[in-house]
Amino acid sequence: QSVSPKRQTMLFSATWPASVQQFAEEVLRDPVEIRIGAAGALTANPLVQQDVMFLREEVEKPAALASLLKGRQNLQAIVFVATKRTCQQLERSVRSRIPWACDSIH
Repeated sequence: QSVSPKRQTMLFSATWPASVQQFAEEVLRDPVEIRIGAAGALTANPLVQQDVMFLREEVEKPAALASLLKGRQNLQAIVFVATKRTCQQLERSVRSRIPWACDSIH
């Protein structure tokens, strides 16, 4: 009742699995779907491994990321963060924990 009926809700997803589609149907009213790329390519690339970790504290993130990255050969990873500052801090942290090339783009 406290939310305006005229509010606008937007949902963005890089992939469109059934679980995300179902969630969108539950929370969106009169949704508009915009696809960028191939219309039939609504699944994640099977060559891309996606990992999800739930952490209790913000300070746990650098160590958790390092543990995900260590021990994987020919690894290429993209990590998204919210701010330029966090991007720079994470780059320094990863460089100190893992002896690979690491760059930040912001």
